[in-house]
Amino acid sequence: MAALATVLALGSALSFGLSDFVGGILSKTRSVWMVATASQLTAAIATAVVALVTLGGDPRPEDFAWGVAAGLGGAVGISFLYRGLSRGRMGVVAPISGTGAALVPVVVGLATGDKPSALAWVGIVIAFPAIYLIPQTDTKLEPPLDQTPRTSSGAGDGVIAGLGFGALFAFVGQIGHHAGLMPLALM
Repeated sequence: MAALATVLALGSALSFGLSDFVGGILSKTRSVWMVATASQLTAAIATAVVALVTLGGDPRPEDFAWGVAAGLGGAVGISFLYRGLSRGRMGVVAPISGTGAALVPVVVGLATGDKPSALAWVGIVIAFPAIYLIPQTDTKLEPPLDQTPRTSSGAGDGVIAGLGFGALFAFVGQIGHHAGLMPLALM
C-alpha cells in the first residue's frame, strides 16, 4: 500500500509540474484565461469520470460546499500563476506562489487546533526557505524563452496565486474522508 501511495504521489507531482510548465508556456502566446479554463475543464472531466467509475463515498452537502470553495481558490491560483508566468519571471512567480500554497494550509491548521510534533515543526521551518530558494538561479543562466519584454516581475501575481492555491489545499482538507471523489470533481 505504501508503494502505491508513493507512485500516486510521484505521479501527482509530475502532473502538477508538467501542467504548470505547459500552461505557463501556452499562456505566453494565448489568453491566460483560456489556458486556465481549458486546464480546469480537463481536470474536472477526468475527475468526474473517475468519480463515476469508482462510485465510492457518501458526500454530504458541506463536502460539496468545500469542493466549490476549493475550486474557486484553485481557479484564482491557476489564473494568476499563468498570468504571472506570461508577464513575469518564472524564478519570481514560482517560489512566491509555492510559499503561499504551503503557508496558508499551515496557518489554517494551526488556527483550527492542529498541534504539530517537534519533527513537523522542524520540517515547516526548513520547508519555507527551501520552497523559496529552490528556483533561485543567476538570472544570466535563465535565458528567456522568447524575446518578449517582461512588463513586471510577476511578484503580485505570485502572491495571489499562492493564496489561491493555499485556499484550495486548506478547503480540500475540510472535505470529509467519507465523501469520495465527487466533491473533488466539483472542485
